[in-house]
Amino acid sequence: MKILKVEKSKELLISTNKSFSDITFELGYFDENSFRKFFKQETSLNPKNFRKRFQQNIKY
Repeated sequence: MKILKVEKSKELLISTNKSFSDITFELGYFDENSFRKFFKQETSLNPKNFRKRFQQNIKY
């Protein structure tokens, strides 16, 4: 389950412009701090930095 949440998080951060709030609730978290903590533990990056780093490599 944890791996699926990480992969879904990455997908949403890279392929959408959804707000962190929307992604947080879509994945079943009740607050952004919990989501940020979980994401950073699993990827070593916070969601904002992850999006910035990987979204710039996508050409639309």
